[in-house]
Amino acid sequence: MTPDEFRAEVWHAVIHGARGVIYFPQRLGRNPAKDFRYDATPPKVALEMVLQNRRLTELQEMLVSEMNPAGFKVSADKPMEIGWRVRGGKLDVIALNFSDAEVKEAAISFQGKVKPAAGALWESRSIQVTGGVIRDSFGPYGVRVYELTLE
Repeated sequence: MTPDEFRAEVWHAVIHGARGVIYFPQRLGRNPAKDFRYDATPPKVALEMVLQNRRLTELQEMLVSEMNPAGFKVSADKPMEIGWRVRGGKLDVIALNFSDAEVKEAAISFQGKVKPAAGALWESRSIQVTGGVIRDSFGPYGVRVYELTLE
C-alpha cells in the first residue's frame, strides 16, 4: 500500500459514514512464527498515517455531525466521491478522487444556497463557486475538504 492509497482509504471510510478509524497494519504469512509482524507499516505510510490522523482530529466536531444532511445535495461524477456536513453556518464538503488516475476539472455541484467562494482546508487558496459548481483538479487518490459559507 502506498501513502496515497492509505489516505484515500481513510477518507473513503469517512465519506461513507465511519465514525472512527483503527489502523491495523499486521502482516500474516504462510509461516506465522516466521512471517508474522505486529507492525508492518511502511515508513512512508506511517508518516501519512500521522498526517491524516491529525487532520481527522482537527475535524472531529465536523465529522461527528449529521452526515449528508437534508437541505443540501452535493454531487460529482465518478471517480469522485463526495460527503458533506453542515455546522455553524458552514457547509463542509469532502471530495475524494478514489482512483489512481488524475482527475482534471472535476465538477462538484451544489444544490443549496452557498456564497460564491470556498476555502480548501490545509491549502492557502480560495476556490470560486460558479453557478453552484466548483471545478478543481485532483491527483491520484487526492482528497480535499472545502468549507463554504451558507447564504
